[in-house]
Amino acid sequence: MSDNVAELQAQLTEARAKLERMVKEQEDSGKMLIRRDLALSRANDQLQALDKAKSEFISIAAHQMRTPLSAIKWILHMTLNLEFVDEKERLEFTKKAFESTERMISLVNDLLEVDHIQSGREHYIFTDVDISALIESVISDIKPEAEKHHLKVFLNLEKNSIVRGDAEKFRALFQNLIENSVKYTAESGNISVKSEIEGNFLKTTIEDSGIGIPREQQIRVFTKFFRADNALKVETVGSGLGLFIAKQVIERHGGKIWFESTEGKGTKFYVLLPITPQAQ
Repeated sequence: MSDNVAELQAQLTEARAKLERMVKEQEDSGKMLIRRDLALSRANDQLQALDKAKSEFISIAAHQMRTPLSAIKWILHMTLNLEFVDEKERLEFTKKAFESTERMISLVNDLLEVDHIQSGREHYIFTDVDISALIESVISDIKPEAEKHHLKVFLNLEKNSIVRGDAEKFRALFQNLIENSVKYTAESGNISVKSEIEGNFLKTTIEDSGIGIPREQQIRVFTKFFRADNALKVETVGSGLGLFIAKQVIERHGGKIWFESTEGKGTKFYVLLPITPQAQ
């Protein structure tokens, strides 16, 4: 009798253990299904976000390219039909066609750069870059445009400000910031570019007396395709990608970018980049 009781207890213990294993397996399966469901939901959200970004990307590109392409088409039509009054007019319109082509090339380059950033395929060549010499070169390039609008440009640069990074990308980001200051500063306004060493960083400040950025839109300044409402009134052409790209480049170099702006009074952009041991 006792043997039967012991055997029955052993069977009950085994059955209980088996039941507990089954319950645990079901719990584990439930958790796995929940994790898979969450993963699928996240993937679906990412696909929807990607689709939205793609649609926005195509819409912006098409909108920005339509105007210069229409201008080029019109000028080519005039050329083919010999509709120019004289040689001076022909040269003037040819110049406009060239400028339209340059704008499209710039837009395509920006779009490709954003694509490389988002896909993780951006390529950097790190060398020692003299930021002061680079900024002076950028200023030299934009000087004719600044003079055309009677803008005063002031430079106060730290000499031999060596930063380890990609020279081409540094040039593109400073060119974008300084050209924006020129573009959005009214006649006879002021632009100043200053650099100074702060600890182990080179801090560059680009200040203008331009139109500024509306307070309610400042949170979107470094997002893709952003262009402030007042900027669109001044210059309708632009991808809105320059500051997004600049932020990615600066952060890739271990730096930081931020700004202060008051609508109608001007903007200050600050770029902080780590300097190399040689500069220290």
